[in-house]
Amino acid sequence: MDKWNIIFLTFDIVLMGVIIILLFRMRSSAARAGSSTDKETSSSGETPSADAINDELQKVRKAARSLDIKRAEMDLLGRELKEKQDQLESVIGKVEAVIDTLAIPTPAIPTPATAEPSRGETLAMAREMISEGKSFSEISEKLKLYRGELELLKSLEKLSSE
Repeated sequence: MDKWNIIFLTFDIVLMGVIIILLFRMRSSAARAGSSTDKETSSSGETPSADAINDELQKVRKAARSLDIKRAEMDLLGRELKEKQDQLESVIGKVEAVIDTLAIPTPAIPTPATAEPSRGETLAMAREMISEGKSFSEISEKLKLYRGELELLKSLEKLSSE
């Protein structure tokens, strides 16, 4: 929206410049008409400078009306542009959401099958399985621990919970 502010500011400055130029022209034409009418006034008694001023004033008013119309059109176009920008951002958000849902998840880095858990990890898993109520033979087969080790872990768990 900052671009539009700059455009409107530039447009206002140009508009003021045009009005100032027209006022200076009107003043200079009135001054020329005044100097020539001073000579004519003495002979004819009429003041044509008032007519010239009125003509120039009408031109300035017409230009001001035209500029007001153009400014209203620019404001309308600015609002329409903002609405279209909002619509476009909404569509972009929806497209990004669809892309996110369709994105293929990256697979986790596979751990080598030969890598065995550390002794501490094995004992932690054994404690969890014991607390879940699994049998010693099942835990022994899965984690490759001796039955005595599992019994010791169970008794240590009971002591620590008391």
